[in-house]
Amino acid sequence: TYVGVDYLALAKDPRFDDVVGKLASLDADAVRALPANARCALYINAYNVLCAGHIVRAVREASPSGDEGATAEKGSSPLPSSIRDLSGGGRPKSSKDGQKATKRKKEPVVWDAP
Repeated sequence: TYVGVDYLALAKDPRFDDVVGKLASLDADAVRALPANARCALYINAYNVLCAGHIVRAVREASPSGDEGATAEKGSSPLPSSIRDLSGGGRPKSSKDGQKATKRKKEPVVWDAP
């Protein structure tokens, strides 16, 4: 049995945006006041949600109509083939013909905010 993240379902689920919004609005003093184990768990879970958010954004950008399922059924999955194919950072792509890659402008993301 496959156990993994269903990014297509996350991209369609408005509750995912609610979770990201709640993470962004956490009070820093309240987080610092958490016991160490709880704070560590929060940081790990927040990291996982925000990483999934990069893939969700790529899925949504690939399917602007919001019909991610239809795209996947046609054999052209909106999921990136590699994490390097996500927009918003990372190393610039290199071309297969040997030309030097140009740097992409980094898009601001949630964790870039102070």
